[in-house]
Amino acid sequence: MDDLNLIRLLVRLRTRDRVPEESIAQLGATDLRARPEATLAAIVRGWHEFRANGYAEADIYREIEARRSREYGAEPLPSDLTLESFARYRMRLEHPAEAALHEPEYVAQAVRLASRACEREFGPHGEPPGVRSMPAGHLAVLAYAVLVVAIQGLGNLGKGLGIRVAPDAWVNLALAVIAFGLAAAVFAWIQQARSGRAAAMAMLAAEIALGWLAVAHGRYTGEGMGFVEWAQGINTLLAAASLAYVYRWNADARA
Repeated sequence: MDDLNLIRLLVRLRTRDRVPEESIAQLGATDLRARPEATLAAIVRGWHEFRANGYAEADIYREIEARRSREYGAEPLPSDLTLESFARYRMRLEHPAEAALHEPEYVAQAVRLASRACEREFGPHGEPPGVRSMPAGHLAVLAYAVLVVAIQGLGNLGKGLGIRVAPDAWVNLALAVIAFGLAAAVFAWIQQARSGRAAAMAMLAAEIALGWLAVAHGRYTGEGMGFVEWAQGINTLLAAASLAYVYRWNADARA
């Protein structure tokens, strides 16, 4: 979810002094960034960015506050310093006339909503993407990609480049290339590289299509494909589930 859509959601979240939906729809990028809700979005995003860069939580608030104090002057921080209490303190300080945005219930919901949006980019609790911070679905897709490399990639690479020339070695090499390409694309998607999602989806689709083309080729050349067909059926289910997850995860992130 981009920052502008997040600000719109925070505006809709108001329970007092609600903004009409038609007015929200007409707000442009400049108008949205000038809204007081943009302050909340910036605070939460800043916290997650600092956390992803390895800052301790106490240091994060000091860094954010140091930047704020240069413009607004120094103020004592809340004693019970959390992201929620810090956001409420900043809203009272910078937008004193917006009483609706000082309410604890509103701030709590806004911080949770903004944090969920940021976690899709920075990982849970602001931790950089890694095995310990990745969602279970990401781990499952990564495990599938590793399995494809181990079985399909290395196995077919050995057959295609082996001392004993395999019949139609190009088929083995093509399957090996797809396996390694799939793993690279999934890794790029997890690291949120540019075009990582498109590459992961394309390679997962190619894994399904080329797998069945290889089965068809084996039938045509008279090879025994009974076990291979069964294995490709399982592989198709896993690849399709991974493809659906990658598509749904990024669709939710844009929503």
